[in-house]
Amino acid sequence: MYKGLKSVYTHSSHYFLFARTEGLGTRPNIMKIAAFTLILFLSVCQTVSGYNVTYDDRSIIIDNQRVFLVSGCVHYPRSTPAMWPDLFAKAKANGLNTIQTYVFWNLHESTKGTYNFTDRADLKQFLDLAKQHDLYVTLRIGPFVASEWDFGGLPVWLNWERNIQFRVYNEAWMREMKAWMQYVVEYVDEYFAKNGGPIILTQIENEYQIGDEKYVQWCGELTEELETGTPWLMCNGESANETINTCNSCDCSSYAHSHVHLHPKQPLMWTELWQKHENWGKAQFARDPRSVAFVVAKWVALGGSHFNYYMWHGGNNYGHYAAASITQFYQDNAHLHSDGTVNEPKYSHLGKLHKLVVEYSQVILEQKSPPGVDLLYWNRYAHKWEKGTEQQSYKFVKMKGKRLSILVNN
Repeated sequence: MYKGLKSVYTHSSHYFLFARTEGLGTRPNIMKIAAFTLILFLSVCQTVSGYNVTYDDRSIIIDNQRVFLVSGCVHYPRSTPAMWPDLFAKAKANGLNTIQTYVFWNLHESTKGTYNFTDRADLKQFLDLAKQHDLYVTLRIGPFVASEWDFGGLPVWLNWERNIQFRVYNEAWMREMKAWMQYVVEYVDEYFAKNGGPIILTQIENEYQIGDEKYVQWCGELTEELETGTPWLMCNGESANETINTCNSCDCSSYAHSHVHLHPKQPLMWTELWQKHENWGKAQFARDPRSVAFVVAKWVALGGSHFNYYMWHGGNNYGHYAAASITQFYQDNAHLHSDGTVNEPKYSHLGKLHKLVVEYSQVILEQKSPPGVDLLYWNRYAHKWEKGTEQQSYKFVKMKGKRLSILVNN
């Protein structure tokens, strides 16, 4: 459970009960009551002030404790508010501790200066429910989100802004992007970890591979100016010095090997473990849960401290928000089908892995990734046993009575 408002209610109820019990049947001592009230006020304010989220080269750190983030993507406009409690309950039951979502600019500001945060666009309700289910949140503000979403989430009216060029160091683009990001950050301010909310990570831009280094560094400067109190991510491409560079792929093993050299002070994070979307006129893709479990286990062995399923629940593309050729239901082969029902055996098979990772998270995170030890394997071509990198064991040393070994077939 993250340290949010729930702990405030628990502590306050305890203190109020204590105050009432002490006062029964006795003449109240005004000075004692005043002093106690001041202590109570300060303790509640301290709790409301939230919790601290930082990172080092090994993991995200929450209030000085390492946390392994097992995350799943749920896009609030691709489901309905009535579905959200059930989606979150199933995520929690399956071993997840984090929910990831984009913020869709053209959903919220389809007309410049007019904002919509109602019904499926009710971001605050979505965040409230995540908090109620003790789930952290990664908020990917973008503002470009891709996501097989119409115009990548950008509002059409941007096309008519004078002299604008998208996603480069361009005054008109940066003015509108900054204004939108400031609006979102202010709108959800109470939900950031620093204020006791569930948002522990935020993302700027998305899969940026255009090559405008000046714009990338401006993005980094903007994250510091926004003062969310959260680490910022930039995924699958270029990243600013102020952000954590993360991977998007079906298999991020090769990224893991290069990350330690390219970004030695950053944790190894996987923002999108792809499940694949559907296109009209093409066969539906179904990724075998054993394949998913393999790449996740290998990622943990190589030092990963966070992974996120894209998607956990794909949902539906309501209205006209689907990008060209994208079907109405979105990533139906995710852990939950588009209608919210569980997708077996994927849900149960991977759920066992999630719970194992969480159970051994401190064993994993309190030490560096161990080197792979070559094991004997059967060479079917030479018809004999050999020792080599085809099969390796990653052994995390024993801590607090627990030991973990991960076997990997390369």
